Amino acid sequence: MKLIRHEGTDLSYSDPYAPKVQFEHEVFSKEKHPLSLTSIELTADTLKKFDCVVIAVPHSKFDFDMIVKNSTMVVDLVNATKNVTGKKDHVSKL
Repeated sequence: MKLIRHEGTDLSYSDPYAPKVQFEHEVFSKEKHPLSLTSIELTADTLKKFDCVVIAVPHSKFDFDMIVKNSTMVVDLVNATKNVTGKKDHVSKL
């Protein structure tokens, strides 16, 4: 998240177990104020607004079929999409 934010991109996250996060380091904010983020709800409409979705934790509360279906690009760091059916040519696994 630090590298992505440092490049000036917009960043959002969703985590049912961490409703809010705060980053104190100045690399997260050009104004040298802490960066606070609030977890967003993952819906089809929300996912369609993002250029890329990164799956870093395979929470069982996430609907990975819905995430893959409604995302332009998915980077799956934890093989959470292994059981997703349907089109997955826009999913990259690391």
